Amino acid sequence: MNSSIENNLLEYVRKIDNEGVFNKHDEKLIAEDFFMRLFELIYGWKSLVNLNYTEKNAEGIDLYDIKNGIAIQITAIQSNERNKIEKDTIEKIIRYHKAKKINQIICFFIRDNKALKKFSDVELSEKYSRKIIIKTTRQIIGDFQKIISPEKRKKLKKLSNKNYLLNLMD
Repeated sequence: MNSSIENNLLEYVRKIDNEGVFNKHDEKLIAEDFFMRLFELIYGWKSLVNLNYTEKNAEGIDLYDIKNGIAIQITAIQSNERNKIEKDTIEKIIRYHKAKKINQIICFFIRDNKALKKFSDVELSEKYSRKIIIKTTRQIIGDFQKIISPEKRKKLKKLSNKNYLLNLMD
């Protein structure tokens, strides 16, 4: 059974997807900033920045952690996943961001779908000679369900507060 944190996050993701937020620049930035704070809380990536503020429409990357060499592409695309993962994300990051010394690429799909299960992080990592991870909102929920720190749980609850999330969309 999902907690209010999980339910609120899933509702926010449905709202993002239904309203086509990733086609509207300002709303996209707000959603990316939300996920940036969520990743920071769950994974401890304190150096994450939203590149869309400094490099508008940076090729293949939305969020970047200079300290850990992590590039994250956030997408709502639900078709042609192979092209989105390989051509639009991994290959663009390798081609356009050599100076950033990226050693880990995360393709984050806000919605789960069956086609994503066909991809192997290991095979993609071997093919591109760097760590490649495909994540979805449900996987992130699984990751934060493992968090036992009361302080972190409290911060997650605050970040995923239903009123806060719905106000992001207004």
